[in-house]
Amino acid sequence: MLENTIEKTIPTLWRLVEPLAQWHAENRLKINLARIGPSELDRVLADAGLTRRDLPSGLGDRSGSWSLMARMLSHFGVRPDRVAVRYQGALRDAERACARCDNTARCRRWLNRGAANDTPQRFCPNAELFDEMGRNWRN
Repeated sequence: MLENTIEKTIPTLWRLVEPLAQWHAENRLKINLARIGPSELDRVLADAGLTRRDLPSGLGDRSGSWSLMARMLSHFGVRPDRVAVRYQGALRDAERACARCDNTARCRRWLNRGAANDTPQRFCPNAELFDEMGRNWRN
């Protein structure tokens, strides 16, 4: 009886935990890649016979968009490790938007010193999502 219950429970738990584990693994790689300087990244890839174009979409980005995204999430009171399962798809879309964003310099300036006459809603394609996530997180 107990063995039967365990066999039924483990797959159910794994279906809940697997997306979070996958998200965490993907972001760990991004964080580690972001820490490598551009020339070091190119050298490591060349040793493996690869270029940045061979990396999955977004992983070759050198604009620092991952760290900017983490800082922006923090501004809105969001801890990605706590909301990743609920917003898994939205976070992936947000990562792609950050990686392709034309406003990274403005974002970085705003995060570094803020500006009374500027808000993320004016330049960040993810501000609305992050604001919603922050409101839901606090509730």
